[in-house]
Amino acid sequence: TPPRLFTSICCTFFCVSLSGQIQQYPAEMYIRSGNQADIGCSHSIDSYNRILWYRQESGALQLLGYMYAGSPNSEGAVTIAGGSSKGENCTLTTETLHSPGSAVYFCAASFHSAAGPSRRCDKRKPTLVTKIRHQNASIWMYIPK
Repeated sequence: TPPRLFTSICCTFFCVSLSGQIQQYPAEMYIRSGNQADIGCSHSIDSYNRILWYRQESGALQLLGYMYAGSPNSEGAVTIAGGSSKGENCTLTTETLHSPGSAVYFCAASFHSAAGPSRRCDKRKPTLVTKIRHQNASIWMYIPK
């Protein structure tokens, strides 16, 4: 729907990083074939009530879904659970991983207004996958059985 698309574009291009107030865990993980990955996110921003989840793979950025007011909305084969208000934990569970490769997952926090689409969000600094390691980024790497 157009409002969701606008929010995605807004959050991708107009975010201000408040990385100290948004925590994502674990920083990295290695997943064996046939397993899922659980990645957590929380924030300490008073008025923010939505957590968005993104995946970056092969340079492409994809909105996976979001949690708002205890209601998850996922765009793909992921599960989102938990809460999205200050101090609550939101967990992204990936689909079962079968193919080789790696990806970057990161969360963003935003304020949702009933008056219209959110025009500002604060996100974790994304991490490049190619042999660069940054703190507080969640990546998965496939390990064959």
